[in-house]
Amino acid sequence: MLPVTAVGEDAAGDALREYFREKRVDVSGIVRVKGWTTPTKTRFVAGWAHTVGQQVLRVDYEPQDPLPQAARKKVQQLLSARIRSADALAISDYGFGVANPDLIRQAATKRKGGLPVTLDARYQLGAYANAGITIGNAK
Repeated sequence: MLPVTAVGEDAAGDALREYFREKRVDVSGIVRVKGWTTPTKTRFVAGWAHTVGQQVLRVDYEPQDPLPQAARKKVQQLLSARIRSADALAISDYGFGVANPDLIRQAATKRKGGLPVTLDARYQLGAYANAGITIGNAK
């Protein structure tokens, strides 16, 4: 696994990087962005020990500003470099500017011989129609 993404220079971004480090995952593809907020979702689950838990509330912390162009360019460079040795590409696009159809299209064409490309998109699933996606999931 070689994650390529952007996180803020905040506690959530640090926690994600540390989690990957503990799992011995290379974090050099995670771009830290000063002044940007790492998207975070906190779920509150209700239920007793012998019942099925049910999510009753979710609190989202999202960036107020778009991902800066310099960070977007860095993510694109990292993805282009790493895609050559990848066995597959899994994209999760929640509309924060890290993933987009053009980026995925460019990355997928860098790889000769095809590459399984999955997509979990919250918005604009149709925009990925010609991006080389082989499996998709609309939210």
